[in-house]
Formats: sequence, C-alpha cells, structure tokens
Amino acid sequence: MNSGALPKWFVAFSDGARPVWWQRGLRRGFRHVEAFAWDADARAWVVVSPACDICVVRAMPAEMGAAYLAELHKRKATVVLAETACDGPGRPRLLATCVTAISSVLGLPGLCAVTPYGLYRTLLHRGATKVAG
Repeated sequence: MNSGALPKWFVAFSDGARPVWWQRGLRRGFRHVEAFAWDADARAWVVVSPACDICVVRAMPAEMGAAYLAELHKRKATVVLAETACDGPGRPRLLATCVTAISSVLGLPGLCAVTPYGLYRTLLHRGATKVAG
C-alpha cells in the first residue's frame, strides 16, 4: 500500500448524476464510477467523483454521510468495498476518465479496465465485496 493511502474504499457504480450522450453505449447502471472512504485521522469522508470535464475531490463531515448514501441509493448505485492495492511501479494513465481516476485512487495497474462495468468486474475478481445494489 502506498504511504498515506486509505486502505479501503467504497466504489459506487451508477448512471451518474448528470448523464451525457456518449454514455448511452455503456451498460445501464454502470455509466459512472466514484469512490468514497472514511478517513479516521481527519474524521471525515473523502469523496472522489471524476468526470470527463472535472474531478471533484471533497471531504465531508461524518453527519453528511447519510445524505450522500441516500443520493447513491436514489441513483440505484451498485457499491463494492475494495482494498487499496499497490501492484508495483505505477504506469501513466493515458485516458482521463472516471474509470482511470478511480483505478488510480485504488492503486490498480495502468489499464485494468476501460468501462465502469469492467472496473466492477475487476474489483470483484480482486476480492471486493458487494455491499449495495
């Protein structure tokens, strides 16, 4: 594990809060991916929600966690709990997508998945546990 990395992340797959036209070719329910983890030292949730035009990283106080989970439930998100990996030296990520950003947060190898559904399958194969959806 990388020094300072949070050891476990919840990874949420959904159609996204604001779908865009090019996502129509992706599997329903797996058109966007974001991740969140509890940082015990900061006593806050860390949320990483990347998109093609912006990557939002924010800290949320514990009391806002329930509203965030309610929003994921409203979007019918599938959520898995995955451990952070470190498979050796990192490789550059040539594409800037939600999948490559979350793969980087989790410390996965360069091109382990291209689509959110591919990342979901990769995480399950690596031992992630489905917790919702």
